[in-house]
Amino acid sequence: MSFYPKLPNELKRKIWESAIEDRAIHHFKLQLPNPDGDVQEMSIEPITGADSSKASAQTDPSPWRDFWNLSAVNHLSRLVVGPIENRLTVWATDKERLAQLERKPQRGGASEAAPLHYGERATINAARDLVRFKLVGEDLDTGLLENYYNHHLLRGIRHVAFDWKIDGGHGKSDWLIRPFDCVGDGHGHDGVVHCHHILCDFLALFENLETFYFIIKVTKGEINMRWLTQLENKMRRQGNAGAIDLSTRTRQKKAPQLIRETMMFFREAAKANGLEVFHDRKRTYYEVRVQDTRRLITHRHLWKLLRRLEDRWNARLVVRTRQSADGLTAERVPEPKFKALVYAA
Repeated sequence: MSFYPKLPNELKRKIWESAIEDRAIHHFKLQLPNPDGDVQEMSIEPITGADSSKASAQTDPSPWRDFWNLSAVNHLSRLVVGPIENRLTVWATDKERLAQLERKPQRGGASEAAPLHYGERATINAARDLVRFKLVGEDLDTGLLENYYNHHLLRGIRHVAFDWKIDGGHGKSDWLIRPFDCVGDGHGHDGVVHCHHILCDFLALFENLETFYFIIKVTKGEINMRWLTQLENKMRRQGNAGAIDLSTRTRQKKAPQLIRETMMFFREAAKANGLEVFHDRKRTYYEVRVQDTRRLITHRHLWKLLRRLEDRWNARLVVRTRQSADGLTAERVPEPKFKALVYAA
């Protein structure tokens, strides 16, 4: 016989809260409109599609699907999603698409409609959860996207992340590989992969933005072998190996070992310095500081861009507000912080 029903509600709630103790990262597609179209409205969908199928649920690393199931158990479990004022529905199936799904026949030719599973609505804790967007479409034109609909779509999202580099092997030909690419029109530069002007204008669509992250995937090609070799030589002279295996020369190490040691360093740095750590169903993402990323190829370009982005944002001199929890007053939204996260596949 289970003892759970006999427990006091306070203890039951602590049990539910422990199930999602860590900050979560949720993955979504942000569909961009055709720049030549009449309607310049974006849309949000789950990263694996909006069909709510079992296959989509299994391949989507976002924990919001698990939270949805968890919150449906009882009124106490529903509280673990967060206080009502922090709950944000990032995506929900519209009625037209829902009707199309209901008319879709099941496999095997059955005439009955396929049952819809959880996932028609993605609810997150906006105060703590991170939303990672991949941009989908032909092109990004920030000037055309500046309208009420898009501001309303992104309203309430406080923590946003984009990939520093989009892999070419996803099989998603409609993903923008270089969404913030710039040819230098009016900016005094050209050929910039991450233009801080374009990025700043796009982030301005998020009225409640508090933190922006670039996410870096740690691969062997991303690791600065020259810097690591110099560090290795220094450690050999000092006799202090730390977390690095000095029994094998750095340039002789295989990719899995290099990546493992690099991520171990980032994990220990995050733990020692109280940095942010996010989780999805498959991976862990660690916040990194400027002194941590010297072992990465993107180190210099990353922090140069983030400094420029912060300066560009502050130059806007815009005071942002949002509705307070009481629903009667407005509170000032703090200026966003610009940071970086790392993870390994």
